[in-house]
Amino acid sequence: MFDASAGYCARGQNEGLLEPLDYAQIPNAAGVPDAFKDDYSVGLSAYATVLAYNTDTFGENGPKSWADFWDVEQFPGKRALRNYARPMLEIALLADGVKPTDLYPLDVDRAYAKLEEIKPHVDVWWTSGAETTQLLYDGEVDMLPLWDGRAATAVGEGAAATFTRNQAIMEYTCLAVLKGTAHRDAAMKLINGLLDPKGQAGWATEYTTGPLNTEFAVFMDAERLGTLTSAPENLAIQVPLSAAWWASEAGEAAEKRWLAFMQD
Repeated sequence: MFDASAGYCARGQNEGLLEPLDYAQIPNAAGVPDAFKDDYSVGLSAYATVLAYNTDTFGENGPKSWADFWDVEQFPGKRALRNYARPMLEIALLADGVKPTDLYPLDVDRAYAKLEEIKPHVDVWWTSGAETTQLLYDGEVDMLPLWDGRAATAVGEGAAATFTRNQAIMEYTCLAVLKGTAHRDAAMKLINGLLDPKGQAGWATEYTTGPLNTEFAVFMDAERLGTLTSAPENLAIQVPLSAAWWASEAGEAAEKRWLAFMQD
């Protein structure tokens, strides 16, 4: 059994590396929304790339959408972006006015054209979660997309920053079993245990990554629940990333194109 980002599960399925799941042995999966499970993998937890900004610079009136991030006149300041195609292409298209429901398949040419617009205004291209936390602490940039857990930790520890979940790009981790395993039944039982809603609520008290068994919510403090990626009100405004598209030939080509974009 393994736990990985959903893109790896999608690629593993495409390449015939995974064992079909026996949901009869995984009753806790019933609480996972259909969007986060299939015949070969089931979602464990969700996280999101949110838009954070420096409150010393903007107060509470910072950018609230990716279009705002691109608006260098209305929201002047230093910017950072992730040095990786996913989910920068989704962010660029949302900034260009594409509706979340119309994102896929991604218009790759349009996304890269939009990124070319903002590229001269990007001061830092970050490559790790630790780097983003430090950028918020130090106030080195005025706005950036970063993972919600990193953003919440920085804010909770005193960084002069806040963030919005509006148009946040939501991704998730998946549980799957390698094809041909000698311990198939044990793997299914382990997955079921990891999806136990009370257990998921336990680790959700420590970090903002949201459990995907929706039944966990009954075990959570209401205030704490509202801070999580998978809280109902947050799911309503966040944008799910399609791991299946990124695992396709088109997605792989779009990812490879990133290097040329950065070197240009």
